[in-house]
Amino acid sequence: MVVAPGRYVECAVVKSGRFAIRAVISGSVTFDGRACQNKAAIVIKGGWVDVGGLRFCNVRVPDRNGAGLRIQGGDVTVRLTTFEDGENGILTNMDPIGTPSFERLIFRRLGFCPPDRNCPHSIYAGKIAHAEIRDSLFEQGRGGIT
Repeated sequence: MVVAPGRYVECAVVKSGRFAIRAVISGSVTFDGRACQNKAAIVIKGGWVDVGGLRFCNVRVPDRNGAGLRIQGGDVTVRLTTFEDGENGILTNMDPIGTPSFERLIFRRLGFCPPDRNCPHSIYAGKIAHAEIRDSLFEQGRGGIT
């Protein structure tokens, strides 16, 4: 799916199959604030998914663990994407065969960290087989790579 430039107060759940979510012009598509299933702007449950050229901002949920992307399974590649001003960038589930790939991402001003909770994450990979992170920028966050 190629997404036209604009600001979208929408969210999506990808259940399975081969699926691409890409901006026509990299950086011209913003998913702003809305989270599906109280998890993320885009929840990926399985399949082969390629995400590219998007911007996620202001994603927050009641338990303060919202993310731009929530990867619960599947073969996922994320490129040329920005995560800003939300709680987390990318969160994954425990997928022992998962091998997500992340390239040329920007994580900026993410997080909320009350004293009684764990800090948020730019990327939380959990227990997965392997993850690749290349040529990415992490700045002004209150979380980290876990």
